[in-house]
Amino acid sequence: MNQSYQGKITTSIKYVVIAMSMMVAVSTSQADVVKKQIGDLEIYALPTPGNPNIMMMLDISGSMNSSLSGCKRNTTQTRNTEFVYTDATDSTKTFTTTITNLQSCTSSTTNKTIYNRINSLKVALLTLLTNNTVSNDIGLGIGIFPYNGDGKTGIIRYPIQKLTMANRQLMANYVAGLTAKGGTPTPSAFAEAGAYMLGTKTSGTGSGFTNSDNITKIPDRTKYRQGAQQTTCAGNGIYLLTDGEPNTSVTATQAQALMNTSLSTTATKVTNCGLLPDGTYGALGWGCMANYGQILASNSNATGLPIKTATVGFGSDMAGLSTPTTINGKKIYNCTSSTDKDVQNLCRLGQEFGGGGYYYADSSQDVIDSLTAFMDVLGADIRPVPSGTIVVPDDPYRADSQLAVAYYPILQAEVGKSTAVWSGNLKKYNLNEGTLYGKSNAALFSDIAGKLNPSTEDLWSAVSVTKDGAVANDLVTSGGFFSNLKTPDTAVNNIRTLYLEDKQSATNSTPVIRKLGVTSAGKLTLTNLSGTSGDAISTTNTFNDTAIYSRDKINYLLQFLGFTLTDAQKTQSLTDLVLTAPSSAVKHLGATIHSTPSMVSYSADLDATTGAVTDTRDDYALFGSSDGMVHMVNADNYTTTGNGGRELLAFMPKLMLDKQPEALINGTSTDVGKPYFGVDAPWLVSANYFYDLDNNRVTVTPCAADTAIDPSNTRDCRNTYVRAYGGLRMGGEGLYGLDLTDKNNPKMLFRIDSATTGFDRMGQIWSKPTKAKIATGIDSTTKKINAYKDVLVFGGGYDTCYEDQGYQVGTTTSTLRNQKSQACNRTTATESLGNAVYMVDAKTGTLIWSATKTANAVSGATNTTVSTLSNSIVGGITVLDRNNDGYMDQLYFADMGGQVFRADFTNAGFIKPVSSGTAAPETSFSNTRVVRLLQPAFTDADIKYNHRFYERPVVSFYRGDSSFNNSRLFAVVNVISGDRSSPLSKLRADNKYADRLYGIMDTDVTLEDKILYADDFTTRKESTATDAPKVQKVVDLTANTTASSDLLALPTVTEDYTLATKQAAITSVKAKRGWYYPLTRFDGFDKVKYTKGVGKSEVIDSFLYTTVYNPDMNYGVTESCSAKITGGSERQLYCLPYGICLKETTNSAGAAIDEYAASKNGTAGFARAGQGIQELTLGPRSSTLSNQRLLIGTQKIADRVYNRVNFGDDNGKLLAGDTGSNNIGLDRISQPLSGLSKTTGDGSAPENIYNDRYTLKPNTWFEVNK
Repeated sequence: MNQSYQGKITTSIKYVVIAMSMMVAVSTSQADVVKKQIGDLEIYALPTPGNPNIMMMLDISGSMNSSLSGCKRNTTQTRNTEFVYTDATDSTKTFTTTITNLQSCTSSTTNKTIYNRINSLKVALLTLLTNNTVSNDIGLGIGIFPYNGDGKTGIIRYPIQKLTMANRQLMANYVAGLTAKGGTPTPSAFAEAGAYMLGTKTSGTGSGFTNSDNITKIPDRTKYRQGAQQTTCAGNGIYLLTDGEPNTSVTATQAQALMNTSLSTTATKVTNCGLLPDGTYGALGWGCMANYGQILASNSNATGLPIKTATVGFGSDMAGLSTPTTINGKKIYNCTSSTDKDVQNLCRLGQEFGGGGYYYADSSQDVIDSLTAFMDVLGADIRPVPSGTIVVPDDPYRADSQLAVAYYPILQAEVGKSTAVWSGNLKKYNLNEGTLYGKSNAALFSDIAGKLNPSTEDLWSAVSVTKDGAVANDLVTSGGFFSNLKTPDTAVNNIRTLYLEDKQSATNSTPVIRKLGVTSAGKLTLTNLSGTSGDAISTTNTFNDTAIYSRDKINYLLQFLGFTLTDAQKTQSLTDLVLTAPSSAVKHLGATIHSTPSMVSYSADLDATTGAVTDTRDDYALFGSSDGMVHMVNADNYTTTGNGGRELLAFMPKLMLDKQPEALINGTSTDVGKPYFGVDAPWLVSANYFYDLDNNRVTVTPCAADTAIDPSNTRDCRNTYVRAYGGLRMGGEGLYGLDLTDKNNPKMLFRIDSATTGFDRMGQIWSKPTKAKIATGIDSTTKKINAYKDVLVFGGGYDTCYEDQGYQVGTTTSTLRNQKSQACNRTTATESLGNAVYMVDAKTGTLIWSATKTANAVSGATNTTVSTLSNSIVGGITVLDRNNDGYMDQLYFADMGGQVFRADFTNAGFIKPVSSGTAAPETSFSNTRVVRLLQPAFTDADIKYNHRFYERPVVSFYRGDSSFNNSRLFAVVNVISGDRSSPLSKLRADNKYADRLYGIMDTDVTLEDKILYADDFTTRKESTATDAPKVQKVVDLTANTTASSDLLALPTVTEDYTLATKQAAITSVKAKRGWYYPLTRFDGFDKVKYTKGVGKSEVIDSFLYTTVYNPDMNYGVTESCSAKITGGSERQLYCLPYGICLKETTNSAGAAIDEYAASKNGTAGFARAGQGIQELTLGPRSSTLSNQRLLIGTQKIADRVYNRVNFGDDNGKLLAGDTGSNNIGLDRISQPLSGLSKTTGDGSAPENIYNDRYTLKPNTWFEVNK
C-alpha cells in the first residue's frame, strides 16, 4: 500500500509563515487595522524575503542505518510511500517520488510516526522538496559522505540550483534512493563542500572532487562551479549533517591539506588546528575544521562572500547537550554541557566558528526545522530603520537651553517573525545646521527620507563596523550603547549593573530596589534587606516576591546578563549555583521606540568668571527599552579611557518579569509580528541642585548644615535630589518613581497601579507626568505660606480598546478586549479606562487630588467629579502658574473623545473673592472647578469619528486689540488629533470627518482673580438684564460648519487669500471662540485624505509647529533588504493667535501690504520630515550657537532650499511616480490627482531660526524653587 505525504508540513516551514504574515503586515484594509494590537508599529512592513544558497552535506555513513526503537507493540510496518508535488500555480504540473520499502512505527511516547535515521532524513528532504509553498527561488544543492561507502571522501552530487519542478524531481528521486554504509569522513566532506562553494577543488588523500558529478564543475572539469553567489537579501551556507563522530583513515594533516588546497586562490590558510580538542578517534581534524569554518565565514575567502556553516547533530549519539536557550531569535546551546568531546566540537563548529548555528535533530521534523532555521540565519541582516524621533535633550541646568547633541533610536523591524522583541539601539550624534553628524563630522542621513549613512559612526561607537566586506555602522548592533554593554565572557563578574524591583519582605509588599550581582567566584549576590551582613544569596537573603522571582524567571535574568546555563544549573539552588564565563559574548537589547531619552546630571563645573555651566559635567541619558529595562547611560562621547556610552545601570520593574520574561533574551512571542513593548513610555527627570559658587560647581551633593541660618535644616540646598518618573506605555500598567540621587544606589520612591487605592480608573501611562509645586499651608499668625509639596500631575492613561480604529465610548462594534479583558463592545459601560486626572506627592506617590467621572473618595485626598469625563486621557497635562509665584494654578488636558478641559486651582495663601465679609487666605490647596472647553464634534451614529487627542495641549498667550477682548490678554489652546493607535487607518474616508487642529481662544483664564475665582463665576451675568450674556465664555464649545459653531472652520475661502479676505477671516475668527483646520493638506496638496496629527506641538514667536503623518506618503524606493516603512511625515506651521498668517505693513508708497502674502491659504506652510512617524524636533543650531533654535531633520538648512514649492498652483507639486518626483510624494493610486487640489494646498514653510534668549518658556514657570 502506498502512503501520500503531499502538503504534510505546510505550516511548519518558515517561508510559509512569512508569506502569510506579509499579507497582514502590508495591508491597510479596515479588517487588518481593527484586529491588530501593536499600535503605531503597524507602519513597519516586511522586507523582500531572501533566497539563500545552501549546500546540504549529508552523512550517509553506516551508523545512519540505525534500528527502529521506541515503537509501540505491533505498529512496525514496511510499505512504499509516495511524495507528491503539484505546482502551486498549475495543478497539471506534478510528479511523484516513492521511497520503496519505507519502514516505520508509532512512537510509544508521542504517538508520532518514527523512522530510523536514514529514512528520517529521506522523509524530511522529500517533504521539503515536494512542498509547493517553499519558494522556487531558494537555492539547494546536495552532497553526501562517504562516497560509495569508502569512509574517506565526500562528493557533490547536485550543484546549488533553484527549486524548479525539474530540479525538485531530480533531487527527490536521488534522495529516495540513498543507502547508508561506510565510515564518517566529516573533515574531508567539509573541505569538499567548501571547495564547491569557493569554486575551487580538492586533491590528494580524502578528495572527492574526481567522483563529484560533472554538472557541479566548470566545462573543462578542472574545478567546481562557484556555489557561493551574490544573492538578494540572503547569503550562502553549508548545512553539515552528521550522526556521529568522525571515523576515517584521513588524518588531520591530510584534512588540513584538503582544506588549504580549496583555499588556493587566497592568502588565508588553515594554520591553527588547535581550536578544538581531539575527538573519540583522536586528531581527525576538528580543530582544522574550526579554522576552516572561520575562513569561510569571513569575507576574506576567495569569493569575497561570507559562507556560513551550520552543523546538525542527528540522532541519539549526538544527544547530551543542555536544553538550548532562544536568544535574539536563535537557539543557543551550552556546547560544553555534554561530556562527549565530539558532540561539543560539532556544536562549537557551527555555533562558534561557522556562524550558522548548531541544531540537534532526532526526527524528520527536526531536520526540517533546522534547515529552515539555517535559512533564517542566512537571511540578510534587516537594515535598521528609525524607531522614533530625533531627541534633543534639555539642559538640566539651563531651563532656556538645549544641548547641541541628539539621540537617535533605531530598530530592527522583525515583522515576519515571532520574536519577543524587536532589537534596537540608541546612538548619539552632534547637531549642526539642522541635522545630525557623527564622528569626523560625517552626516548621518543620506537622503530626505532618513536613510542612514552606513559609513557614519555615532559618538558612542568604539570602532567602525564592517559586515560582509562593507562598512556597516548603520546596523542595530554597531555602535551606540549596545556596543559597549558588558558581558561575562571576559570575566564572570563583568556584567551589567542590574537593579530589580522586589517587595520589602514576604509579608510587606512595599516596593524596593535590589541589585543582582555576581562575584569573581561566580556566586550570586543580592542587596541584603534583612540587616544582616553580606549580600551573598542565601536562605535568609533571597528574593521576597517568590511568585515573580521563580527559578525559571531567574534563569531568564542570568541569560539576559550573558550567561549560558546547563540543564543542571537551571535547577540548582541559587545558594549553590556557581556561574562560569561563557565562551563568547551574548548581548541583547530591545528597541527604544517611544521612551525618548531624558537627561540626568549630577554635577558640572561653573566658569569662574561668568558663572556659566561649562562642558565639564557628569551627564547621563535615561530611557526605556522593549526588553523591559530602564537604562541610564553615560552621556559623554566614547573614549577608550572614559565611560562615555557605557551603561551605568539598568532597572527592571517586576511586571516585566511577570508578563514578558522571554523579552529578556528575545525568545519567542505568541504572535508573528507582535513583539512585547517593555518600558516604552518617556520618563520625566526632576532634580534639585546645590549651586556651590564658592567652589565654582553645581552638584546634587547637598550643602553643609548651618544651624545658625537654617535651624530646621530645610534650605533647598539641603534638599538636593535626582528623581525619575514614568510609566510603561503598552508594556503594562503602572507609574514608577525612582530616587536616583545616589547613582550607585537607586531607591524606589513608589509604584502606582490600578490596584492602588484611588487609582482604579488607571490605564497604561503613555506620557511623561508633569511636575509642579503647590502651596499646602500657611502660618496661622503671618498668613504666609509655610508648607508646600512637589507634585506630579498625569492623565489616567490608555485603554487598549482604542486599538480598534472605530472604538469610542458608546460604540458597539468592537470585537476586542482591553488590557483588563473587558469587552470593548461597550453596550452598557459609559467610560473607558484612564478617564481620570491624578495629582500625587512627587516623593511618596500619595494621592492629593483627582478628577473622575464618579466619586473617588480617598482619605487625605480631594476629588472633583466631572460628568463628561468618560474617555481615556493619554496625553500629558499642561500646567500653568498664572501669577508667577511658583505654584500651579491651572491645568489643561485633552482626551480620546475629542474633548478639552481646563481645571482651576487655588493655593494656600490665596485670597478668594467673597460676596460679603472679609476675605481670608486659603489654608490649603484646592480645586475650584473643572471646565469642559470643547465638546466632541460628532454624536449619535458618528461618534466613532470623534477626534482622539494623544498629546498635551499647547498654551500660549497674546494680547487682544480694540476689536477683540478689550485689548486684554488671552490664551490660545492648541490641540491636534490623530489616530496614533492605528496610523494606517482609512476610517475617515470622507473629509468631513478629517482629523483637526484646534485653536481655542480662552479669554476666561486671563480674567482677574476676583472674577475667575468668584463662587458664582459659572452663573454670573455681565449685567442684570434678563438676556445678558454670562461672564464665563469658554465652556462646552462646538466646532462644526454651522453658523452657530463656536469655532470657525478655516480656511474661509476656496481660492487664494488676499489681504482683504485675510482681514475678513480674522474678523470672523474674533467673533468666535477660536478656529480649527481640518487636516486635509499634505505635501502641498489640499483635499488629501487620512492625514493624522502625531507627536508634540510647540509655539515659538507666534508660530505653531506641529507634525502630521499620512499613510500614503512615499519617500522613494525602500532598499529591498530593509523593512518597509509605510507612509511619511511633514512639519506644518500655523500662525497664531487667529490661525491666519497676516502681517500688515506698508510699502514704499504707503499702501497696505501683507508680508505673509505668499501664504495663499492662511497657513505658514509645510516641510517634509521623512519616512514613517517623525515627531517634531527643534534644537540648537550648533554647539557654538546653542541659543539659536531651528527645525531638526534629515537635511541641513542649506539643503532645504531645494525642492521648495509655492502656495497654490505650483508645477513643482508632484505625486509619487510623476516625472521628476524621484518617487517622493503621495501615492497616486490612493490619492489620485483628480481628487486633490493644489490651489488651496500649502507651500514650503519658512526656515526660521530663533534666539532663545528672547523666548519665554511657560513650561518652566511652575518649576521655580521656593
